[in-house]
Amino acid sequence: MTQDHLHHLGLLLFASPWSSNWPFLFLPLMAWVVGRKAVSTLDQMGSDPLWQQSMSIHLSCLPGLVMLSLGIFALLALRVAEIDSLLCFVVFVVPVLISSFALFRAIMLLMRRCGALNALRDQTIPASNRLQHIADEVGVNARELPANGFACMVAGVFRPIVIMSTAAVDSLTDKQIHAVLLHERAHLTRRDTLWATLVTFIADCGFWPAEKVLRVYRRSREIMADRLACQNTDQLLLASVLVRFARGIQHGESSLVENFAEQSSVSVRVKLLIEDEPQSHSSRCRVQVGFAIVFASALVVYPFLLRMAVVYWLHC
Repeated sequence: MTQDHLHHLGLLLFASPWSSNWPFLFLPLMAWVVGRKAVSTLDQMGSDPLWQQSMSIHLSCLPGLVMLSLGIFALLALRVAEIDSLLCFVVFVVPVLISSFALFRAIMLLMRRCGALNALRDQTIPASNRLQHIADEVGVNARELPANGFACMVAGVFRPIVIMSTAAVDSLTDKQIHAVLLHERAHLTRRDTLWATLVTFIADCGFWPAEKVLRVYRRSREIMADRLACQNTDQLLLASVLVRFARGIQHGESSLVENFAEQSSVSVRVKLLIEDEPQSHSSRCRVQVGFAIVFASALVVYPFLLRMAVVYWLHC
């Protein structure tokens, strides 16, 4: 390919009306595809939940970060632009509209989750004397959910509480409830619902659903909470209680609610709890996922690379 052909290709990609719009369609999609391809490798890092959590956060947020980066760049360009033709509208205004719609969509999804959270909290009642006594020992704020099925969760963002169903309180022993509340205390200590809300909001800005990567992220949070709980309780006890809760009530996979026994993660968590030395492929997986993150992260700085290409390569 000659230099003239490269110059014309550069003009088409970086200095044409199309150049300000195609990144909004394809770059978040590329970041999403990278995340989807890395999910199988992330799945193998269950015995190394700290790295698994960190990397799943990066991969789930990247499509949204790419969209937000493009939107900021488009907004800065709009501030100095003169919109006096349809061409200028397409070049400067349409990108801002696309990014604004993405942000608006993420806000609406967040508000819907907040509505579901408020509805759940409205169903709760003050904790029974037995549950309150154990909660005070553990150091958590607990309420009770009048329901027949087993359920326990951390609900809320800035002032989260532990919610346990009446059926679970009535059926479990004090030691079992104590183990469950230790797990939930780990979520509270780590402020998992706050971080999960932020990560999910950014992921929602990317249009493309990052559900598979977010599911790995949720599972890594649960494994980390299990490990912290097991510093003060028996692993086999926690595993047995986890199995009992697995067939209980599930209140959706929301960033505002941490279910004690999400069905998608129970089998992996029980296996890690009962194994003395779980198999680990962490080093190899870190390298593979790390390359994927570096590649996808380059898409976030695309607007700045675009400016450099226009100035230094195309001389315009």
